[in-house]
Amino acid sequence: MESFIKLLRLLPYIYGNLTLRLKEVLLETTNQSIIGDAELFMGKLVAPRDIWYYLPVWMLITIPMLYIFLFIFANLSTIKTIVINKINLREDRFIQFDLFILVLFYFLFLGISFSGATFYHAWKHSYFIYGPFACIVISGLVKIWEISFTNKSLKFIKNSCIILICSYSFLSTGIWFFRNHPLDFVYFNEIGRNYASQFTRDYAGVGTKQCILYLANTLDDPVIRLGVNADNTYGSTEVTLYRLPERISSRFAPIWQTKYADYICFSYKNTLGNNYDYPNFSLMKTFSVDNYDVVSVYKRIREDD
Repeated sequence: MESFIKLLRLLPYIYGNLTLRLKEVLLETTNQSIIGDAELFMGKLVAPRDIWYYLPVWMLITIPMLYIFLFIFANLSTIKTIVINKINLREDRFIQFDLFILVLFYFLFLGISFSGATFYHAWKHSYFIYGPFACIVISGLVKIWEISFTNKSLKFIKNSCIILICSYSFLSTGIWFFRNHPLDFVYFNEIGRNYASQFTRDYAGVGTKQCILYLANTLDDPVIRLGVNADNTYGSTEVTLYRLPERISSRFAPIWQTKYADYICFSYKNTLGNNYDYPNFSLMKTFSVDNYDVVSVYKRIREDD
C-alpha cells in the first residue's frame, strides 16, 4: 500500500483516469522491448516473456528442496481440509488465512507466468512473490508438526525427524553460502546444481570483483590494461574499479576495446557450459561454484608467450 501511494505521488499523470492510466503504467513498466530477449535458459537463449514455464523452472532449481516440499505439503493439506474435511471457512480463521495466501500467491504466480512480462537476470524481478511463498512454507511446517499420533513414541520420532531435517537443511544451506561467499548469489539447489551450466549465472557481473582482486594480487605490472567491454561483464568491470580502494584501482587502466586489452574478466551469463575458450586469450583463473563456472580471468596470447 505504501508503494502504491508513493507511485501516485510520483506520477500525477495517473490522476486523470486512475484505472485506465494505472493499467497503462503497469503494462509499460513490465513490458520492455529492448531488454530480456536473450537469456540462457535450459541450454538455449530465449525471450522469457514467450515461455510460460520460465518462472516455475527457476523457482524449482533455486529454492531449497525442503521449502519446496513444505510448499507442496501445505497446498495438499489446505485442499484436503477444505474439500474432504469440509471445514467451515467462516469459523476457522487459520484456514481463511491459508486460503488467502494461496490465492494471493497463485494470482501473482500465474499472472507473471502468462502475462508476457519482461524477464531478465534469472527471476529476480519476481522475488516479491517469495513473501506469500514463505508464508505457505511455514504453514506446511506447522501442519506437519501438528500431525498427531496416539502412540507417544511415534509422535516423538516424527517430531525428532522434523527437527533433524530442518536443522540439516538450514545448516547445510548456511554453510554453503558461507563457503561460497562472495559468489553465493549463484545458488542452485540439489536439483539445479546438475543443470546450472545451462542457465544464466553471473547475470550482473558481480564476480568481476574477484577477477580484479585476483589480477591485483597476482601481477607485478605497474599498469594492468584491463578490458572493460560491456559484452564481457555487462558493464560491471568499470563500476567495480570505481568502487575499489584507490590503491587497487589506480593500478588498472580501463581499455574500452578488447583488442587492445591485456587482461579481461568474463562473466558466465549467457554462455552455455564451462571452460569458455575466449578468442586470442588464454585462461588464467576460473572462479567456480559446485563445478559450474561463474567468472573467469583471461590473459592475451602473445607471440612470444
